[in-house]
Amino acid sequence: KAVKLRQAKATALGEALATLTEALASMDPKSQDPARTSGIDAVKLKNAKEILAYYGVCELTLTGQGQVEYAEAIRRQNDVQTALDTENNDLQQAMTQLQGFLSRRDSAFKTASRIVRKHDETAINTIESIGA
Repeated sequence: KAVKLRQAKATALGEALATLTEALASMDPKSQDPARTSGIDAVKLKNAKEILAYYGVCELTLTGQGQVEYAEAIRRQNDVQTALDTENNDLQQAMTQLQGFLSRRDSAFKTASRIVRKHDETAINTIESIGA
């Protein structure tokens, strides 16, 4: 369950990162104005803002028109990338722990199966020797 929650967080942060990247790509690359804003769907930016707030990554500041300024988009893109990298590392660690647990469980099951088989063989041999 914890792994699924981490995967959902990583997916959501990936969506927010994609929105910020799209916002940056929509800005005029020739303009040197750090206050220039994106030209993408304000709903997408609002959703990205909500994702970032929900996971406590950062506070994305939007303009009155629901857009993001260039400098803000760059800062938040870096924040999200760092959070996403951390989440991916944590997710890999959780997956490794889960694989270790499954390996130990499989080993215990094989040991229990061998013990039961040995017990059955001993019981069969005992019954056969009594009958002989």
